[in-house]
Amino acid sequence: MELNDLDFLEKRWGVDKEEPLWWHFNYPKDPREFMSFDNFCNELVAVGKIEDFEYKIYKGWNIPITLLPLMIEGREINLFVTARPYTPKETYDRNFLTSLEDLAKDIKDKKKWPLLSQFLPHVRGFAKEIKDNTFFYYHCDLEEAPTWNTNFENNSLIKKALQEKKIDFIDKIHFLAPLGGVYLTDKSKLALDACASGEKVFFGYTGAVKEKITGRIKSNNFKFERRSLPPSFKRVEYNKFKKSKENLVSYYPVFMEDIEESVPFLLCNNIYGERDLFNIGVCWDGNTFVAIKDEYFAKESSEKISKSLDKKIIPVVFDKEKGSYKYRILS
Repeated sequence: MELNDLDFLEKRWGVDKEEPLWWHFNYPKDPREFMSFDNFCNELVAVGKIEDFEYKIYKGWNIPITLLPLMIEGREINLFVTARPYTPKETYDRNFLTSLEDLAKDIKDKKKWPLLSQFLPHVRGFAKEIKDNTFFYYHCDLEEAPTWNTNFENNSLIKKALQEKKIDFIDKIHFLAPLGGVYLTDKSKLALDACASGEKVFFGYTGAVKEKITGRIKSNNFKFERRSLPPSFKRVEYNKFKKSKENLVSYYPVFMEDIEESVPFLLCNNIYGERDLFNIGVCWDGNTFVAIKDEYFAKESSEKISKSLDKKIIPVVFDKEKGSYKYRILS
């Protein structure tokens, strides 16, 4: 069930309906918990004021996922609101203050917020849906999205809706870039879900980051070869992926326990003239994918996707023969 009017989000905020982001609930490095907005508010603690703005932090242990419904132009819009928990683990890892008293004193003395903005309640984006253990959402293109320092019309709509609900503890927080989220755009490429360390890890990115990813994959006995689909394939959102005479391509994220990472897999409905619903590899960039040669990895990921989408997804692997790679459909 869609949690927002996607056509309205596309028109007003420029979201790309075909490219949702996601968080897994069962991500071991950063456990997440879905809760009502009221329960989320009950876990917030005020720690000081600066220029009449009251700063609050989240005292729970798991990362919260909550929905804030707002009425905008006669439509209910569900914002995805969250906050990084202020826990001993988080403060120790980031060398921050370790007590609420010290934090409150620091705010009072220095008259500024000393932590990363992720520790404040903030709008992460627009909710899409919950499917199995995955929460899907959209974020704004930050080059065009509203910020709290402009008079952008659509931003004013959200600010007004927040004021009407008397919610004042997030009205200075802008739409944050998806740190640790998985996202796919022409500008940013595709990032793995690495929220625990706060770093962006990109497939297709040159340099040390790419070497880190490929090194980790190889260390887990998964060998990959990069390939591309023709540009004629039309990208669709995963719920619209189907058998069709039209060449379609989509992606779907799976949490792979063997490497403890969220991995987006590329799906297509035509591979060299054979039409069905195929999992052809790991997304790299656009229609480019990393071909899988490990049968277990291909089958396991396809079974997970099939269960989530309630569609039979067929795994494909690529074998090297005489210096070239040939696809093989697994039964």
